[in-house]
Amino acid sequence: MAKISLKNIVVGYRKKGIHKPFSVDINEGEVVVIAGRNGSGKSTLIKTLSGLLSPVSGEVLLNEQRLASMPISERATFLSLVQTSAHFWTGLSVQEVLELGAEVNEQKASLERIQQLASFFGIDHVLKSSLTEISDGERQKTMILRAILQNASTIILDEPTAFLDFPSKMKWWEFAKQLKEEGKTLIISSHDLSSLSSLSIIDHFWMVGESEITSHQGNLSLPELKGLLN
Repeated sequence: MAKISLKNIVVGYRKKGIHKPFSVDINEGEVVVIAGRNGSGKSTLIKTLSGLLSPVSGEVLLNEQRLASMPISERATFLSLVQTSAHFWTGLSVQEVLELGAEVNEQKASLERIQQLASFFGIDHVLKSSLTEISDGERQKTMILRAILQNASTIILDEPTAFLDFPSKMKWWEFAKQLKEEGKTLIISSHDLSSLSSLSIIDHFWMVGESEITSHQGNLSLPELKGLLN
């Protein structure tokens, strides 16, 4: 399991920060949702939390160790990432992508386990198809399942429901509840405020504004969420 601490981090590109310094702890088994307007820096923050970007200043700590100094192989035991783009995997079938997800931490996912998860998310009929041959929604589900099969203690997801229809969104949040009950930590960026306001599993909202990131307790109503964005 992993505890993540942000110590006065400033995120941005080319040594130019977007927001004021931000400090917070994420405890094991918590669900954190990152919300904000388009272009506010949600994806930049996600990339910084996962180690794809270095903070402009400050530190991201994973179990009191600097994330930037951890070998990628060690980092992968604690963190898995779902991005909106899947271009790195376009030459592979859905099943191959899922199998590789499990192999990141030297595990072997059984075909039965893969089929079980694929069936739950409604992509069992495309397991043999290439990622280039399936819909955006099916591709997004594949990348979510790949991260789950990696079996890291923390799953970071950038707009996981962006390409999903309403029933699939509900399936995802149902499974997110199960992951939380298993002790997984979830860090999720989303602009789907109407869905977020109806969920009881969220421990904290991070609101990404024009100049600062603020942390709030979960279970906020839709008017409260909209008010924080204004």
